[in-house]
Amino acid sequence: HLVGYPISHERFVAVCHVDFPVGDNLTFEELAKFPLLIREHGSSSRDFLEVLAIEKGVNLAPKMDSSNNQAIMTAIKSCVGIGFLPQNYVREYIDRGLFREVSVCDVVAHQTNYLIIHKNKKLNALQQQAFDIIRQLGN
Repeated sequence: HLVGYPISHERFVAVCHVDFPVGDNLTFEELAKFPLLIREHGSSSRDFLEVLAIEKGVNLAPKMDSSNNQAIMTAIKSCVGIGFLPQNYVREYIDRGLFREVSVCDVVAHQTNYLIIHKNKKLNALQQQAFDIIRQLGN
């Protein structure tokens, strides 16, 4: 009874401080041995990592979990571990040479966000305008 309209796509990346002692390419199993800085239980990125860990038979024991991306960023800046965050959130730090992306060769991590409405919903003019703006911003 619902219809989903894709509005944005995110790629998640493993990132660390440029001075963090880790290679540029890891497997997921190797990544899991480092101190991981990840989102809280119930977040899409955490759920993704937990499912992946089960599929690969890897124990996932994060050093830190947080409901706040900024707290994870602060920990990365302090060279505490490897974060797993949306690429668009850390792109500026990578571009400025503060963080570097660690390629996880056996993982492709992305998600699509959707605007969901009931298939029989009749939108009034204001709702339609908001709907159109949201869809345009996502493209």
